[in-house]
Amino acid sequence: MRKGDVRVKLTSVKIAITAILLLILILPVALSLSGGVTITNVGTISATQITARSGSAADIQDAVDWIVARYNIGNVYVPAGTFNFVDVGMAWQTVDIPAGVSVFGAPTQKDSNGQVLEWETILVMPNDVPGDPDTYPSWFRITGTRNPTAVPTRFSDIKLQGYRTLHPSSTTIQSGISIDNVVDFRVDHCCFEHTTGGGVGTWGLKTRGVIDHCRIYNIYAYDNLDNYMQSSVGYGVELHMGYSGVPWLSTMSVLGQYTDGTVFIENCYFSKWRHCVSSGHGSFYVFRYNVIDRDLGHFSLDIHGLRDSQSGRRGGRGAEIYENTFQNVSQSSADNQALFQDGGGCGVWFNNYIDNSYSRGGIALYLEDAVASTTCHLADFYLWSAKGTTPYDPTTEFSADRHVDANWTRLAYNAADSRYPNADPSWSIAGYKPYAYPHPLTLAP
Repeated sequence: MRKGDVRVKLTSVKIAITAILLLILILPVALSLSGGVTITNVGTISATQITARSGSAADIQDAVDWIVARYNIGNVYVPAGTFNFVDVGMAWQTVDIPAGVSVFGAPTQKDSNGQVLEWETILVMPNDVPGDPDTYPSWFRITGTRNPTAVPTRFSDIKLQGYRTLHPSSTTIQSGISIDNVVDFRVDHCCFEHTTGGGVGTWGLKTRGVIDHCRIYNIYAYDNLDNYMQSSVGYGVELHMGYSGVPWLSTMSVLGQYTDGTVFIENCYFSKWRHCVSSGHGSFYVFRYNVIDRDLGHFSLDIHGLRDSQSGRRGGRGAEIYENTFQNVSQSSADNQALFQDGGGCGVWFNNYIDNSYSRGGIALYLEDAVASTTCHLADFYLWSAKGTTPYDPTTEFSADRHVDANWTRLAYNAADSRYPNADPSWSIAGYKPYAYPHPLTLAP
């Protein structure tokens, strides 16, 4: 062998050794034969995806941070198993996720209706984390910049189990997921059990998306009708746009549309909330093909009005509510056997099945303007065609066409008020057509 050959070979060896040392310094990894890379302090990665080491908040956050630092967008997978979200004695930790990063639990089996049979990834709250209805923490927070990303943001196939499941007398108040200014989010096939502050909450001028095939419920809960702060639960889904700069689109610009502030809730199950859905601050929601079962019945669905004179505040823009089932209202107080209240905006209600347990409060349409408002009051609401399996019997039940408490002026209860909205028992809303079902975002595998 010539000296030149030896010199070349030695140089090649030095380069290889240097490269290996640099790799070790940058990322302490162990290569696997399956093609992934196991990172000792994060998880397993390949391309723009990573599997977290576990379902703890710390390990999920590490995986999110890793994908963001390298790719900005990507998928985080949480492995199968039951994990403590935070350990007993540890401080609370919210997992912060930027828009464009999706989080998936282990794949689940689903029935013919797309409902999960059993969750494989279960995150458990093992202790009573402090919180109250005004300051409760979120398990996850997804934050956007009001701009669409290359791919929609998704949170899927994960069960969150609050401490009240383990300790029914717990007073802990937490929410599952907070979503802020995220365009085209999807929360699907998740379970929110005793995330007692709420399952999903949205905020921001451009927060739109869909919540589908989720179970959002409490087993142990009570509601103080007169004092929210003395209730043990909040709102299953709570929707806001903002206090200022909220656009107030015309009725036909929101009905049947998918606007910047529209959230679709479809094929979900709700039980035992102060309101299963509550909205305000310019938000609009479509509630369809859901089941509300054994609810507390303090108006299971709600649209807040203007309410006060806070600068820039808005009421809810409205809602579309159709093809749902309301059954087995559970709280005994007669005052709480009520379906829906709308204090502002516009909307439609049709083809909903209501069983006899909702026998008293019915549907309340009224103006909730505590101050004069030319925009936020209830102006256009159309309702018709209650859906049931037997003919309507006025002695035992009600239908949406026959049992409506319409108090349009908040204080005067003057049905002749010029702002009296439409209550039309037919398909006569010119130009209205429900938005595509299922929602296009739900068609992703």
